[in-house]
Amino acid sequence: MAAWPGTLLRDTGRLCVAATRRRAGSFRTVRLTEGAGPAWSCALLSSTPSAYVVDIDEDTGEALLHVLDDEPSALERALR
Repeated sequence: MAAWPGTLLRDTGRLCVAATRRRAGSFRTVRLTEGAGPAWSCALLSSTPSAYVVDIDEDTGEALLHVLDDEPSALERALR
């Protein structure tokens, strides 16, 4: 939770840059850390402008994300 406010602000800037450059983003799979609840983890990730959870495998803890760029946010790093 501590990484969410900073990530939200930083990602809003990243979204503005991506929109002006007309970048479509890409997909990547991340494994959530053991003990991180998949529902709230995915909700937090999807509430930031640079990532949206498309699918989650609750058995493996892997989430498929649509992201603006290749650089993971502080929130993503905290949840991995």
